[in-house]
Amino acid sequence: MKKILREGNEAQRWLHQYEAGQTVQEVLQTAIGEVKLREGQLAEELCEPCVA
Repeated sequence: MKKILREGNEAQRWLHQYEAGQTVQEVLQTAIGEVKLREGQLAEELCEPCVA
């Protein structure tokens, strides 16, 4: 919750990036990269006990 208040929600961050001069394609590519990173981190956290 604090992060959302501090940085805004995802759409607000996209708008900020666009207003800062990034193209729509760049904003989406950044967002996709962030989601892939978060999914990888979650997969490691959730699946690690399964391997042991």
